[in-house]
Amino acid sequence: MRVLQLRRPILPFSLIESEESVLRPNCAFHWAITVIPETTHGSDCDEYDATDSSEIDQKTWRMINPSMDWYFRVRSGVGLDHNPKTVGRIVIGSVSDEVSRADLKDLFEAIPLPVKNTHPQQNCVTWAMSAVQELQRKGWVQDFDIDQFKDWALCYADERLNTLDIRETIEVYPEPHI
Repeated sequence: MRVLQLRRPILPFSLIESEESVLRPNCAFHWAITVIPETTHGSDCDEYDATDSSEIDQKTWRMINPSMDWYFRVRSGVGLDHNPKTVGRIVIGSVSDEVSRADLKDLFEAIPLPVKNTHPQQNCVTWAMSAVQELQRKGWVQDFDIDQFKDWALCYADERLNTLDIRETIEVYPEPHI
């Protein structure tokens, strides 16, 4: 089980960084949950997220989701390299073999979608964190402090953006205690 952070190209960097390298807000990144088999063979991962994205249908040339409402999105059968905007991946736990893909999809689909125009703001990050909390509640991944995790993940993503190394990295959270 991994939390995936993608860079959001819609935020200009002038709005989210300064000369002192102040951390970007966590909403500067798109967060999704990717379920990756223990041994992956290409396009066998499932990605789940909440998004308000709007795009053009390549067949009809009409706008899909023009009102930019939040919706639950599933991408089945994706490879780890399917999105070049990936900043990095963070392993948050391993789900038992008794938990099926259908079980995971049902769990993620039941997470309430973000609500527009709320304070504090709701977005893909709040959705992903709610999903992680539900995984923890079910005992499918270990407990850890969500706020500490968000801070750590944001530092990790910032660090990744500030390096010229474009190789894929996978970090484990929380780090194993010895």
